[in-house]
Amino acid sequence: NTVSLASDINPGASSSSPREFMGFGGHLYMAANTPAAGRELFRTDGAITTLHQDIYPGVDSSFPNDLAAAGDRLFLSADGLAGRELWQTDGTLTAMVQDLNPGPDSSFTDQIVISGGRAYFVAKEASVGSELWSSDGATITLESDIRPGEQGSDPGNLFAAGNELYFSAYRPETGEELYRSGPAGTAL
Repeated sequence: NTVSLASDINPGASSSSPREFMGFGGHLYMAANTPAAGRELFRTDGAITTLHQDIYPGVDSSFPNDLAAAGDRLFLSADGLAGRELWQTDGTLTAMVQDLNPGPDSSFTDQIVISGGRAYFVAKEASVGSELWSSDGATITLESDIRPGEQGSDPGNLFAAGNELYFSAYRPETGEELYRSGPAGTAL
């Protein structure tokens, strides 16, 4: 086997620091850095590497991460003019799915995993705090308000197993415990 440079995204000695690799639609998507765009979403077909979308326009960075593919959509978390939110692309158009906290306040979208064709993720919304959400790419749904109120249950460690999702979450009466979400709903 031969090892070779696939792409010098940021030409010269400066690094582009490519990370968050995800195969989707015949391309390899990644987060990479250039002086002109900052840290943004790039893609390569193995021969040509291009900036796919400058989500946070100009030299400011969107810091895309948690790339996850579901069918004909690639989901990611990124910083934009509305803060850190859930974004999706079909390989051509890239757009924020929904601004959970309208305006510049972030929902801090994190830990995107795919289960049953949906993207599940942790996000913070002002009225429920940090909870488990899902998206089909068109809309966002609160899966369960495990800890009612503004504090939230702080779900973590999301793991998809078929059509079920396992994760940890906190409630004062039980502490941090294992939860499952699937076709029958979310349960302790």
